Amino acid sequence: MAIRYKIFDDKKFVYVTADKVPEFSEQLEHLETLANDPKYIAPMKKLVDFSKIGQIGLTNEEIDEYMGKKAQYKDKFKGERTAVVVNNDLDFGISRIFYVKMDNQKFEMNVFRTVDEALQWLDIKLDKTEMHF
Repeated sequence: MAIRYKIFDDKKFVYVTADKVPEFSEQLEHLETLANDPKYIAPMKKLVDFSKIGQIGLTNEEIDEYMGKKAQYKDKFKGERTAVVVNNDLDFGISRIFYVKMDNQKFEMNVFRTVDEALQWLDIKLDKTEMHF
């Protein structure tokens, strides 16, 4: 699977990254895997770092399907605060659509261009070497 994550129990923090552009099915699978991980105990802060991959370019229908899947796990993700880092204008715009839709479902999210900005917004102090797998 293209998407990997690491949970930092002591910080109640999840770091998510990808080696290549994930297929939409892989994104849904990641959501289910994380929701069922016993180490994921809400509320958590999450950094989705897609800064090293190409354009993801989800459609509106895929965004809606993803948000529907996330809503199924609303109790598991209750209080989650998500920072997304992207490296191109298309994904920045798509992530802003997620931002609006997540706000409507009471999930907190913001979009950034750098990991440092995202960590600051999340109020997470982390040595970047800890983010390597």
